[in-house]
Parts: sequence; C-alpha cells; structure tokens
Amino acid sequence: MNTCGCEPWEGEKILLRLQRYLFPNTQKSFAMKHCLPILLTFLCTTALFSQNNAPRILCGNEVFSSMVQQKYPALQAAFDQTFETAKHQ
Repeated sequence: MNTCGCEPWEGEKILLRLQRYLFPNTQKSFAMKHCLPILLTFLCTTALFSQNNAPRILCGNEVFSSMVQQKYPALQAAFDQTFETAKHQ
C-alpha cells in the first residue's frame, strides 16, 4: 500500500523494485541535508576548475616554424633570406 491507502499500480511497483535494486542502502527518510555536502563540493570544484584558460590551439605552420627555428637555425636563415629576396624583386 502507498501513502493514499490504495494499491500501487504496476508501473509504480516496477519503479519501486528498480529503486530498491539500484539504491539498496537508501532509506525513505533520505533528505536533502544528506546530499548538501556532496553538492556543495561538486559546485565549488566545478567553479574553481572553470576559471582555467583553455589550452592554446596551434596550427601546423606554427609548429613547423618553431621546430625549424629551434633545431635548424641555418635553414631558418635560408628561408628568411629567400623571402627577403623575393620581397625586393
């Protein structure tokens, strides 16, 4: 019997069985005060982590240019010279 004193309908019986199966340790007197610390912790950590900046997205040309500058400075000088001669022609 449910709170109104009548027999529960079939869907309600299934939901109650599912609730007992999925949450066997919950009691009927489960209140919001039990969830409040978990909810506050989740909200605080979400707020703190949302303040982080998104990582910078690099394009292939930037990655290639930085690799050439760091590992092959002579090749970078040749590239620069080629572009400078092409610019003045």
